[in-house]
Amino acid sequence: VFGMLDGVGVELAQARLLEIGCGNGYYAELLRERGLKQYQGLDITDAFFPFLRQRFPGFGYVRGDISADRVAGTFDVVLMIDVIEHIVTEGKLKAALANVSAMTTKGGVLLLAPVAPRGRRSLFYVRFWAEDEVVRGLPGFEIVERRGRAVLLRKTLA
Repeated sequence: VFGMLDGVGVELAQARLLEIGCGNGYYAELLRERGLKQYQGLDITDAFFPFLRQRFPGFGYVRGDISADRVAGTFDVVLMIDVIEHIVTEGKLKAALANVSAMTTKGGVLLLAPVAPRGRRSLFYVRFWAEDEVVRGLPGFEIVERRGRAVLLRKTLA
């Protein structure tokens, strides 16, 4: 993950970063260790928020569903790792990606995983989205790098 961000010159110490699906703070810890100061976490549940606010003072946390909600402001880096597969309808995917696009600065990057070689359903609550399905939902973004099932995209248009 960080190799991809380093490869496109992201300076975490100066970046405004949004993590969609912040969960228990796994990436927040790694980001803080790398000098990140401007962090906003969005999660569909606030179960971990008291713990996270105590552990990471200065980081912000908001409860919301990316397919319906946006966070105030724009971000240079958006991480959406292990979230997209839980969006199971095309309409919700389109809405989620539109929200991500609106919150990403021009020139900003989106690190998204997992993105599958072919789209398919797996159980009623998991859907693996193909790269072309994701790219269609992000007009104005271009793929910069792929590593395994992770894709790094840059927003090229306002």
